[in-house]
Order: sequence, then C-alpha cells, then structure tokens
Amino acid sequence: MACIACAMVGDWFCFAMILLGIVSCGITSFVVGSAKLSIEGRRSAPGAPHGDGLLIDTNAIVVVRGDNSPINTITRGRFSLRLVGSPHYNRIGLCSLLLITQFLLQLLLIPQGSLFGQIMFVISIAVSWIYSYYLSTFPKEEIQLKWLLAYLKNPKIHRFELGTRTTMTVFTCLMLCDGTSYPIDTRRLLREFIPNDTPVWQKWRAKVAKQLESREYKSLDSLQLEPHDSADLTEVECRLLTTLLCDATSAFQGYAEWRDSQR
Repeated sequence: MACIACAMVGDWFCFAMILLGIVSCGITSFVVGSAKLSIEGRRSAPGAPHGDGLLIDTNAIVVVRGDNSPINTITRGRFSLRLVGSPHYNRIGLCSLLLITQFLLQLLLIPQGSLFGQIMFVISIAVSWIYSYYLSTFPKEEIQLKWLLAYLKNPKIHRFELGTRTTMTVFTCLMLCDGTSYPIDTRRLLREFIPNDTPVWQKWRAKVAKQLESREYKSLDSLQLEPHDSADLTEVECRLLTTLLCDATSAFQGYAEWRDSQR
C-alpha cells in the first residue's frame, strides 16, 4: 500500500526504494525458507540392546527408554538447518549483497523523495518490524517438540507430577531399573540426583538402594526406620530421615499402582 501511495503522488524515489525493499526481503525470505530442517543423531551399533537416557532440568526429569537409535537422537541429537547450496552458500552471499545494496540506495535516495513518501517509507519499516516481532513470538520449543515427536513416530509419553525432589528421584530410579537385564549401581544413580553427603542422606540412599536392588515394589521393608538407623542421629535428623523415607515410600507405591495399570 505504501508503494502504491508513493506512485499515486508521483514520488518515484520512495516508490522505487520501497519496491526494492519488498523484492530484496522477499527473495531473502524465500532462500532462507527453502532450507530443510533435520535432526542429526548418532546411529547405534547393529544388535545393540534396548537402552535408556535422561534429560535433567531444575524441576523436571525426562526418562527415555526403548531402542538405542531414537534414544541417541533424543539425548545426543541436534536440530540442523541445511540451506540450499551448502556448504558454499552462494545464494546466501548474493542475498547479503542484495540487502547491503538496498540499504545503501535507501540511505542515499530516500532523502530525495517528498515528505509524504518518506512517511510512507517509515510506515513500511514499522509494519515490517511488527511482523518480524510477531514471527519471533511463535513458540519455537513447541514447534521443535511436535517435529521431534513426528520424527520418532509419536512414541508413548507418560507424565507424572510428584510432590518433592526425593519422590521424583526415587520414581525416576524405578523407571530406569525396572525391567533391565543388567545390574545398575543404584547408590551412584541416587547420588547423581541428590549429591548431599550428610549422615541422613547417606542412610537414606543406603535404604532406598537396598529396596531398589530387591526389585520388590509392594513389600517395602527396607524403607522402614529401624532403631539402629537413628542411633547416631539427633531428633531433628530422625524426623528428616522419616520424612525422606515417607517420600520414597510414596514413590514406590505410586510406581506400583501405575505399573499395575499398564498390564
């Protein structure tokens, strides 16, 4: 509209510069938009067994289980944007040259136009900035997640909301240990999530690790507070250990219920 308005009042300098901006930005957007988005992952060795992986955030943990190839894609892969003409990128170079030429010509010729044409030029820039800002507000993470799930052929996803960090830790360990045919160092796994090394946490890790190694999810004898557990602890530490063991018990009970519901 700004370009047509400048043509109607006979301001050919501003008309040409606005039209040049439309053409150069359109060509650049077409070249960049023709790039192909792909996921680069590591291939697993032939005959590799099922595996697992972890993605850890401040308040969330993602556990992935299944074949090694998709797990490697999730845990070690990356998004790659491959432009046409790579690795030389001649088209990108030409687009850069076109945009620089546009900038220099607009810098020299826009002052030669009328006041009306200059106002139209500024309005066209403002509209372009607003549109660019609108595009930048798109939820990139959600788009990438949908693309990743489609690439993995929509795998099964289970979401759990747990009350405390200790409950989340035990529940995650149960997800990783259940059904595995190889031994897992449960104490080391627990320490990865909660590295605290006070006497309370040491006793808690020992009892939870023992329960995990038993592969028993309903009879939780190892999570009971025994008299010898509190022999060298203060009253406050005993209460803390009791609370932590209750969190672990909740994780085992919740996991057992979910496990039974999947059968």
